Amino acid sequence: MSVQLSVPEQQISQFLADLLNLEAIEVGFNCFLTHRPDLNKANEENAKEEFIKILKSLQTENVSSVETAVKYYVSQAASLSNPKKLEQLFGFLYDAVGRHVVPARLVCESLLNCEKLVYTNSEHWVQSFALVRKIVGGVDYKGVREIMKNCIEKAALLPVELNSGVTQQCESLMKVLSYIFDRNAALLPGYFIVNEILKSYPENKTWPHWSLVGLVSNFLNSFRPAASMVSCSNKWRLVPVVEQLGRAHVMSTWKLDPTSLKFFLKGTMTYERILPYCRDLTCPQPQLVKYLLSQPYSKDLVNHVLCLQKPRKDSTTASGRCAPLEQQMVLLLVDAMQIAQDNPLSDVLPDLFRNIASDLIFFVLFQFVSFPHVITDLADQLEKRNLTAGRDKLMWVLLQFISGSIQKNPTADFIPVLKLYNMYSESEPLPIPDTSSSNCVEQLAATGIFIHLKRKAVGENLRFAFSLPPALASHHEFLITTAKGPCSLNLPTINFTVPLLCNTFSTTQDLFQLPMSALVEAVGGSTSPPPGHTPMPGTNCVSATPIQPLPMDILDSLSVHSKMSLIHSIVTHILKQVQTKSTVALSPSIVETYSRLLVYSEIESLGIKGFLNQLLPKVFAQQAWGTLHTLLEIFSYRLHHIQAHYRLSLLTHLHQLAAHNILNNHAQLHLTVESSALRLITGFGSAEIAPPKNQPPGGVQKTASTLYGDSEELNRVVILSLARAVHIGGLEQNGSAWLKEVVSSIMHNTPHAWPSHTLQNFPPVLVDMINETTGPKENVAQLKKSVEEEWRSWGTMNNENDIIQHFSLPQGNNNLFLCLLWKMILETDDISPIAYKVLERIGAKQLTSHLRSFCDFLVHEFSKSGGGGHVNKCIDAMNNMIWKYNIITLDRLVLCMALRHHEGNEAQVCFFIIQLLLLKPPEFRNRVNEFCRTMSPEHHLLDDWHQKHLEIHDKFPEKFAPDVLTEKSHNFQTLPMYFGNVCLRFIPVFDIVVHRFLELPPVQKSLETLFDHLGCLYKFHDRPMTYLYNTLHYYEARLRDRAPLKKKIVASITDALKEVRPAGWALTQEITDKYLSIEGPDEPVWRPGPEYFFKLVGRLVAALDPSANVFPRMDWRFNEFPNEGSHCLYVTCVELMSIPDKPATIGEKLIDVVLQTHSHIPPDKLPEWINAVGLLVSNLPEAFWAGLHNKLEAALDSVPLTDWNLSYTPTQVFDFQEVHDLKTDTSLAYLLATAHATWHHSGFTQVCGILDLVRDRLIKLVEREEQMLFIFHLVGPFLQRLHSDRFMRVLFELTVQLYEILLRVDQCVPHMKYMDAVCDLLYHIKYQFTGDSVKADAERIVRQLKNPLQLRLRFIAQVQLKQEEVPVKQEQK
Repeated sequence: MSVQLSVPEQQISQFLADLLNLEAIEVGFNCFLTHRPDLNKANEENAKEEFIKILKSLQTENVSSVETAVKYYVSQAASLSNPKKLEQLFGFLYDAVGRHVVPARLVCESLLNCEKLVYTNSEHWVQSFALVRKIVGGVDYKGVREIMKNCIEKAALLPVELNSGVTQQCESLMKVLSYIFDRNAALLPGYFIVNEILKSYPENKTWPHWSLVGLVSNFLNSFRPAASMVSCSNKWRLVPVVEQLGRAHVMSTWKLDPTSLKFFLKGTMTYERILPYCRDLTCPQPQLVKYLLSQPYSKDLVNHVLCLQKPRKDSTTASGRCAPLEQQMVLLLVDAMQIAQDNPLSDVLPDLFRNIASDLIFFVLFQFVSFPHVITDLADQLEKRNLTAGRDKLMWVLLQFISGSIQKNPTADFIPVLKLYNMYSESEPLPIPDTSSSNCVEQLAATGIFIHLKRKAVGENLRFAFSLPPALASHHEFLITTAKGPCSLNLPTINFTVPLLCNTFSTTQDLFQLPMSALVEAVGGSTSPPPGHTPMPGTNCVSATPIQPLPMDILDSLSVHSKMSLIHSIVTHILKQVQTKSTVALSPSIVETYSRLLVYSEIESLGIKGFLNQLLPKVFAQQAWGTLHTLLEIFSYRLHHIQAHYRLSLLTHLHQLAAHNILNNHAQLHLTVESSALRLITGFGSAEIAPPKNQPPGGVQKTASTLYGDSEELNRVVILSLARAVHIGGLEQNGSAWLKEVVSSIMHNTPHAWPSHTLQNFPPVLVDMINETTGPKENVAQLKKSVEEEWRSWGTMNNENDIIQHFSLPQGNNNLFLCLLWKMILETDDISPIAYKVLERIGAKQLTSHLRSFCDFLVHEFSKSGGGGHVNKCIDAMNNMIWKYNIITLDRLVLCMALRHHEGNEAQVCFFIIQLLLLKPPEFRNRVNEFCRTMSPEHHLLDDWHQKHLEIHDKFPEKFAPDVLTEKSHNFQTLPMYFGNVCLRFIPVFDIVVHRFLELPPVQKSLETLFDHLGCLYKFHDRPMTYLYNTLHYYEARLRDRAPLKKKIVASITDALKEVRPAGWALTQEITDKYLSIEGPDEPVWRPGPEYFFKLVGRLVAALDPSANVFPRMDWRFNEFPNEGSHCLYVTCVELMSIPDKPATIGEKLIDVVLQTHSHIPPDKLPEWINAVGLLVSNLPEAFWAGLHNKLEAALDSVPLTDWNLSYTPTQVFDFQEVHDLKTDTSLAYLLATAHATWHHSGFTQVCGILDLVRDRLIKLVEREEQMLFIFHLVGPFLQRLHSDRFMRVLFELTVQLYEILLRVDQCVPHMKYMDAVCDLLYHIKYQFTGDSVKADAERIVRQLKNPLQLRLRFIAQVQLKQEEVPVKQEQK
């Protein structure tokens, strides 16, 4: 059945019939006819005109008809076997294109899409490509791109083995691609070509066809200079410092594809798809994942880097198994086994295996890793390498996991573990380990696993034919026998039999019950409580016994399953006590043991998660205020490394609690809630106070409101913490809206103003937001007048009810009762009984507003007081309010005082009062001295904390309300205090006081005096080095010229910790001996030399290596930092900021470690040193960055960049890898690598600062092409970060600066050698990052460029070229 042709097809069909069909007589008598060329030519011209006429008529009817006609025409022409006729028909098409009757693109696409275009139809193939070659110049660049794609697809159809019959076809295709690839023809941006080549290659192994390899590889190679301009030097050797939540968590540039472990370049696109980057950048990065896994507390960062989504209850978007993660887990275990083999006594082994156990449990739990796959692979690797020395530690790691998961998973999952028993190859039984040593737990782990597996198999009615190796026979017999006997835990004698039995029989309920009960009994959590009570601090408060907690050695010896059972028993016991409303507090043993269990991240679900989501709400609902107080104390004084979202969650609970009426009548609970909130707010890291991530729409409001509440003091502290976070970490792109919401809500809830000396330190963005809101104006004269009036009223009113009513009701801002009490004490040295009734009516919560007025009133009173005698009386009256009458507490008063808004002289008076209050009366100083002398902050190592805690409270009892009020209630009870006291409560207040004093230079001497007397408190600071780092960083400009004060602060805080930390735990011996410990103004200024900086950087390099310890071994679970790397980074930054030298000079000396002393560093280790320098410079304040900027400026303004005299190209000289092979000067490559490392690790502020550096300092130096290329290499790699972090304004402005640099160079040099590479870079920026956003500036600049550049950039900016420069659009025949 014939297909019905459309009208255009019929016209073309008729035309071709008339042209090609000859009369029968002509065919028959062809040999006898005389052929007349002139007639033939005339006929051909007529036919051509006829063809043009048909196309024109179709065009007037309908444009799509032309397309139909041309496609049909091409299809019919393809059937011709006569080459002459084919040439004639294609000639008509060529002419039609030349006369603009049909578009060149339509003809090219019709030719290439013709289904008869196959290389076996050689004549048609060759002539089709010849015609495309002739007319492709007339196609727009988007069309040329499609034509090129089509040609690439056709090339894939050519046979791999070319014979002479296919040569022509290949050449004709080559000519088209060569023309499209020709840079001078500039038919389309070369950038599109290279993208197309790279996109086609990975999937299509036959592309490029071998005949095109030369063409394709040359073209790809021509893009290598552009690729190197946007490549971060040594990126594959850079590693972040692992923090709980730090800078690396918010950076997109660490992310890897979870299936291939390749770096993501943009979105989910990896590097090899965009440009011909160097191989190291495009290949998988397993070393980064293994490094992260080796670091404690890295799980969240691993999830971020590998884009792994934990399964959530509200969605099913879990990531599933990640095979590369599995492989790295195995390799990490193999590495640990190798260390054990080489050095069985290595001090890194306990932490390394503990960390691996935690990682394994976490990643298997969330199904990112398959346990049987890990074990099978591990067994093979260990057998190949014959690694057995660490077998007991390995089996202990596996027992941790198996004991907790064996009940929920099939036996088959655990069978691969049996392969590992080959490590126990001894023919004789191993001796039974000593159960008084914690090592016995590891030594018996293999047998424990066997018992679990056998029980599981028997329970599932499976045949378990595996027999235990002879080496473990005695172990097996020992465990089975011991399980049948009685067991108990008698502290303080430590024996590990109970943990052994718990671990081995945790799935055998009848055998597990006894040892678990022994543990619970040891802390006083059993159903039959031990007899007797133990006293607690305060009034009428007693607790259950015992007082000694389970030692960490015992807890570390319990498997995860046993720990979970123990914590479950403890929580059950607490809740039972809550429900029975017992007046006897929990035993100190159970509270401390529970606190210790909460540090184990592998039991997070029952640990900290259960604490916040189950225990706390239930205790609150039951209004068990004593237990609630205990939980807040645990959180405030015992917990470390709690993830930020849990701490925010607790802050939300505290804000809800603050609104509860109980707080008004309970001064102690009110104080603890406020103190806990203060600790939480000041404890947030600079990366932790940030807009929420991955929240559903509308979630921002919730997290913003979590930060603030209704307390003015706490809200002020939130703003101070925000100022510090923005100053140190910068503000991410969407952060300003969130910040504004927090600030305006705080100002709405608690309107207040800030003194100018505090505002001077705030980041400008925060100052602007605060200035938009108007705080209340303090009227001192009015305040004084009101106090006088109220004082008169107090003296004249007689009716008790009227007095109570009048003075307890808040009248506007007239909360002046504390002012009256103070005057009362000042004048009568006593408080009248009726005043206590007023205080009772006011309540603890409302009293804080009276406290603010009191602080302001005091400043006014002291300002006008003349003699010292009166000042002493004033201070004594305040002191009596605190210690004698217990009306207010010292920590609340000082906090409120330090945060009031005073300017100039009044501010100095305010600080003078604080100093007098803290130092003049002996009450507080005595407490501090006794506390620091008696107690140790290493609570996890102590078994007698409670006794010493009691001693302190017995000597210095604490009361939270006047005795008159507490004695009224016959059953009044102080809430149980297990850990806290006024000294510990004062530490976060002291932090704030120090900062306020720093802001006012006239009170420097007072600050030094405070440190002399109270500095020892920093022994108990939970984050002393972080506090030092934040202080020196935030106040860098304030402290720059005050070296003695800076020295005082650093020396006081580090000295306070000397007796509880080993030598060399933080700062180097050199700075301690040569600077910090030297006193006296006549000492010469210490200026450390190159060797000092070399050692400092070397220490950080070593600290980032998980296979060795640089510092004395510390238990990171109870440290302010989560691992040695982050500890080393921050203590080193503190040390660098303490050096009495200009910040820029210190910055330069750090860079010189790489530039000047690299000959002392093994070449293969140099990238690690560059990484360390980058980490340090990026974590130092802005003034230190000038060191790097100065070096860059100097390099740009000197040879060889100002006068290129090298025989290599700039691309070679700037390349860190290649420069070593060339044996030429390495300084430029090293400087670039150091700048890249610094900016790669940088926060938002520093990355955005690249724009200022280029615009304000570098651009004016550029006159040579090589200088331009240096800047492009310098900033090119960070355009991607600006784009992915959405700093679009900075990105656009920086791009315009690159165009400006190009214009400068184009005007300075007669001819540019590297213009293709530069243009390739600009196209890359346009198509990957900016689009048309900088089009106006680009066009303005391109118009001013010389013609060769204009020609190449014509797809970015449409400008009119001179005629001779226009590329040939169509070749003449």
